[in-house]
Amino acid sequence: METPVADRAPDAKSEPYVSRNGLWRGALESLPFQPGALIFGLAVGAAASQTGLTLAESIGQSAIV
Repeated sequence: METPVADRAPDAKSEPYVSRNGLWRGALESLPFQPGALIFGLAVGAAASQTGLTLAESIGQSAIV
């Protein structure tokens, strides 16, 4: 028998709850992914620089892709 996820269905009109503690917890939980994001950003920036893209062009490319 499966354990129910919630006792009742969520209310369709309920507003999302955002707290400073929740934001801090989310930031801490994302820390394991930050080294990979840093390395990826450095690699993309180096590749954009080597191909002669301007800052605006590289930001535009990142936004589109």
